[in-house]
Amino acid sequence: MRSEYLAALKKDDLDAVEAKIQEAPMIYKGIERLCGGSAVSAYLSLKKVAALYRHPIVVGQQKTACAQEVELDQSHLAMVLTKLDALQERHRSVTQRISDLEETLRGAREVECQLKRDAEAKSLELQATESEVDVKSKTLAGLQAMPTLSPNDVMDLERHEQAMLDIQS
Repeated sequence: MRSEYLAALKKDDLDAVEAKIQEAPMIYKGIERLCGGSAVSAYLSLKKVAALYRHPIVVGQQKTACAQEVELDQSHLAMVLTKLDALQERHRSVTQRISDLEETLRGAREVECQLKRDAEAKSLELQATESEVDVKSKTLAGLQAMPTLSPNDVMDLERHEQAMLDIQS
């Protein structure tokens, strides 16, 4: 039975072996007597060391899988970098466009202010011109309302004037 127990211990992993030794210390001592001294301790030491190492085939498979993952990640990284570069370029373009639009807006606001000043000046000029037209219209109306001499009266007046000049001379 002890040899069967030893065979079972050889199949188990290190944690299970240590647990079984804790559960049944009498069997452990019997196995040591059967195998001669510290065979179980040597076996446990070897099992601990073996647990730290991996089988070369497994390590090779893991290396291959890891290399494939690295290659995939590098490909993904390159794609992300390309997208990032495109986004940064687009951001620079939009930022430049915003700057250009702000400059255009500043120019338009300056033109707007100048146009407002010009409109105010023209408004004042219009008011002055309207006042002047008003005064001249009233003057014209007064002149039109004033009685005038007929052409015959003007000729008669000129003849009398000439006659007066002739008499004085």
